[in-house]
Amino acid sequence: AFAGDRLTLNYAARTNGKLRVEIRHADGARVTGYALADAVPLTGDEIDGVAAWNSGSDVSALAGTPVQLRFVLENADLFAMRFQDDLQEPLRTREYHDHAPTGLH
Repeated sequence: AFAGDRLTLNYAARTNGKLRVEIRHADGARVTGYALADAVPLTGDEIDGVAAWNSGSDVSALAGTPVQLRFVLENADLFAMRFQDDLQEPLRTREYHDHAPTGLH
């Protein structure tokens, strides 16, 4: 079970790469509206990208419920994920963003 209203991801998708997320119930059944077919493909390189589906990025209706996450990566890497709400700090801090080490791709 989780708390929060969105799923934040640190990922890097190379050229023609993408990342998609599916949310499933604890028993493995797909959650309506959060299936892989509903997932908006994430591209590029993001430290605090937000997973989204055709209905948007809000996952608060599932908060407090045990879920499984299925990540499908095509020519991409996933480094971190967390559920958070609008009041929490993003994964990226200003200090890290302004002084990020080079060559980490």
